[in-house]
Amino acid sequence: MAVRNTGAGLRPSTATRARLNAVAAAGELVAGELIWITNESRMVQATSTTEWREIAHAGQIPTVPEFATPAEAVAGVATGKIMDPANVALAIAALAGGTTVVLNEFTQSGTFTKDADDALYFVVTVDGGGGGGGGGGGRNGGSITNANGNGGKGGGANGASGASGSKDTGGNGGGGGSGSAVLGIIPAAWLPATVNVIVGAGGAGGAGGAKASGGGSAGTAGTAGGASSFSDALLVLKTVTGAGSGMVGGTIDLPFLPQIGVGFGGNGGAGGGNYTDGSRGTDGAGGAVFVWRLKA
Repeated sequence: MAVRNTGAGLRPSTATRARLNAVAAAGELVAGELIWITNESRMVQATSTTEWREIAHAGQIPTVPEFATPAEAVAGVATGKIMDPANVALAIAALAGGTTVVLNEFTQSGTFTKDADDALYFVVTVDGGGGGGGGGGGRNGGSITNANGNGGKGGGANGASGASGSKDTGGNGGGGGSGSAVLGIIPAAWLPATVNVIVGAGGAGGAGGAKASGGGSAGTAGTAGGASSFSDALLVLKTVTGAGSGMVGGTIDLPFLPQIGVGFGGNGGAGGGNYTDGSRGTDGAGGAVFVWRLKA
């Protein structure tokens, strides 16, 4: 039997070595097993069924790492302990579940009141949509050189131009442009206790042009929608607008909004036919202000 030791200064005591040698002589060691000698704070390893060697004493053995308990992980208190993946997932779920989001929706002007536990606001302001332009009036037969009325322009910066009248009908009114939607964030600390909220009204549709024997009159342009506002402290993330196209009013492509249609532009009115007044453009949709509160 061969016995391997790491050196005289690290060898187990004579009595311990005698016991290990007896076990090795009987071929009862298990290759690779570690044997901790408690009374000497030493560790030996069996290299075969009949051989052993010392691999470390107390001064060489690293401290066994201590892991945080589930309760410590959820509490989020610094302990210096290791977080295993299960506890990390548990802590994330617990802390994320503690965040509350509350939506306040304004479709009319009013006052927003800050709560003591508010931490952050995600705000969307939507202006009122522009009214659609009125359709041009139609003429009563006669010379084709007597043109029918042109359609009125849609309201708002992105309103569509009205169509030109022809010898057959008045021109259709242009669709109103949508109101601008502004997305932004505001830390709660930046706001006073109350904030004035302004919700813009939709623009009025333009009147249709009147019929006339010699040629109908042009439709009236729609008016722009009113502006919505929440606070000058808003950090703007994005601005969204929709342009009128032909007779169709502009839309706002923000599918997460609680109300679909806010701020949409009105449709243009149809042009009048033979000796018929043009149709009035439809009014733009009113705006809104949405405030998502993130609670601390």
